[in-house]
Amino acid sequence: MSPATSGPGRTKRWLRIAKRRGALVVACTLVGAGVALLLGIRTPATYQAEAVVIVPAFLSTTTPTPSASPSGTASGSTATPPASSGNPLGSPDAAIKLASTYSNLIPLDDAVITAAAKRADTDATTLRKGLTVTNDPGTALIRLDSVDKNPEQAIANVTALAEVLTLEKPPGQITPRSIQPVQLPETATKLGESKASSALIGGLLGLLVGLVAAAALERADRRVDSLPLLGELIEAPVSDWSTLTPDDARALAMRWQELAGTPEPTVAVVGVEPLRQTDMLALLAGLGRESAANGTAAPNGKAPKAGAEVATRAPKNGVEPARGRDVEMVAAGTVGAGEGAEVTAKSSDLVVMLVPEGAKVVEVRRAVARLSDFGVHPRWGLLSPAEPVVDLEERLAGA
Repeated sequence: MSPATSGPGRTKRWLRIAKRRGALVVACTLVGAGVALLLGIRTPATYQAEAVVIVPAFLSTTTPTPSASPSGTASGSTATPPASSGNPLGSPDAAIKLASTYSNLIPLDDAVITAAAKRADTDATTLRKGLTVTNDPGTALIRLDSVDKNPEQAIANVTALAEVLTLEKPPGQITPRSIQPVQLPETATKLGESKASSALIGGLLGLLVGLVAAAALERADRRVDSLPLLGELIEAPVSDWSTLTPDDARALAMRWQELAGTPEPTVAVVGVEPLRQTDMLALLAGLGRESAANGTAAPNGKAPKAGAEVATRAPKNGVEPARGRDVEMVAAGTVGAGEGAEVTAKSSDLVVMLVPEGAKVVEVRRAVARLSDFGVHPRWGLLSPAEPVVDLEERLAGA
């Protein structure tokens, strides 16, 4: 009566874990979202402005110019063209290499930074702190980016730097006329996520942390969530009490009679946690009659009838139903709680351990060890739902 672990079983187990650790996961999610939102509110916005300059490649070549010879025949001679204006680098490759060099040099050139800071009405340290100079790979373009809490200041910083670099005689180690402006900023872009986006990202990170924490707690504090695990812990057959049908109840009572070796066994039900009245009434209604010493009312509130019949079934061939035998159920109590559960179990014919879903594995092991000290071993295990099954008592009582 112990089903193998299946896909639905695993899903059910994870749902139980999520329910048990749900408060932790929700708390981590809310804390993550709240912290991210608070940081977004308290952190001032920053703005970025960008200017683009270029290192031009002015080609200087010689071109043959025809001239008349004294004999009237044309002959070629080389004429020297006038010197080109700008920076005669000679080829685009040279411009690209110089642009890469400038991208590393500009942030370190104190003369350039000081001159730009003076034009932008700021100090050199602040300008350098928010400045980023990059060269687009494979091109002669240089991007000047400045980040500042004031968007106007960010624009002023890169505009001033671009103007200094493109002066007729720039300061520092910049070659005259080797840089030309391409684009100056008109607006600055606001950096960072919006408050809603920050809260969402923080919530997702909190959810991840919550799931990891829940998994860690499950490993450190294992719970009984499946029949195979319960069977492994008590080393006995097990049944899922929440899914037990009337036919299952009859078969289970007969099985217990066989295990006890007597037609009218006394079955002691022990729990690793206090036995719930709802569980015991359902057990008594479905599997046997109450012990006279138990003193508990029957499910309908009346005194139990002596010799209650628990295993009758009308066969399909019309033969008279066979009378079953009595199974006397005794609610022994919680193991190790000073209720005498161990003594009652020792004097019974069969011991059944009732374990609620989510019970700690260490508690189940402790209860099994405690019974073993009294020479008692559970012969069957029942996994009861974490919450009482409302219709279970009526369903089994009608069997």
